[in-house]
Amino acid sequence: MTTSTWHAAPDLLARYAGGRLDDTAQAAVEAHLTACAPCREHARSLAPPTVLDRAWLGIRSEVAAPTGPAVLRRLVSLGLPERDAVILRASSSLHTSAALAVGAAIVCAIVGGTIGANRQDAAFLLLAPLVPVLAVVAAYDATDPLRHLTGTTPASALRTALLRSVAALTIAVPLTIAVGLLVPGLRDLAGTWVLPGLALTSGSLVLLTRWTARVTFPVVAAGWLVLVGLRSGSTVAALTSTGGQVACLVATALLTAVLVLRTSSARPEGQS
Repeated sequence: MTTSTWHAAPDLLARYAGGRLDDTAQAAVEAHLTACAPCREHARSLAPPTVLDRAWLGIRSEVAAPTGPAVLRRLVSLGLPERDAVILRASSSLHTSAALAVGAAIVCAIVGGTIGANRQDAAFLLLAPLVPVLAVVAAYDATDPLRHLTGTTPASALRTALLRSVAALTIAVPLTIAVGLLVPGLRDLAGTWVLPGLALTSGSLVLLTRWTARVTFPVVAAGWLVLVGLRSGSTVAALTSTGGQVACLVATALLTAVLVLRTSSARPEGQS
């Protein structure tokens, strides 16, 4: 690097260090400092050490932890360790999961708002629990490159599966609850679909230890559609009752235990 043939006046450097120059003068001084070591050392001596420390700390933090999606920033603010956020940030399928969750919630809103009042509850209970299933399955899709990495050990596969599920559910569940609250006639069901949805999601994760995502979702969706569609009236009443909600909670706990046992004892065969 060549040395400049002129040097900035001390008062000019003092105003630069104090942030008292306009944009044009500041740019000119900065261009000069990149080529003039003596002026650069003089300017450094004028800047308070605390300012320089804060600046470098901010640069290091920004480089080490690049900004991720809003849902990940929210999870980190709620206590998600940064190392887990890095794994999720590298998972490209979360973008697809978010898009599918939004689209599915919109479908629920359209169907719930246009179908007849006598079939509205059954239609919403038919579709809403499948929204988190769709989001989680998409987040665990076989095309995700992290599957090759996390498939090397059973523990990492389970951890990543749960991390992805939490991230996907953070997107899907609030959206679908909002649909239930906003669409006239569905407010009584706004929260009653959550436990059935979690039970279906837990079952899907268990199936993902054997099958691919492209097989798992159609099987779960078809089974749910048959269950609710054939006896819609009695099924809605059963699922929205206290006993039905407790049964869904117990099913979720049991399926989660099965997932832990299966994933911790052997590598999921559904992974490639």
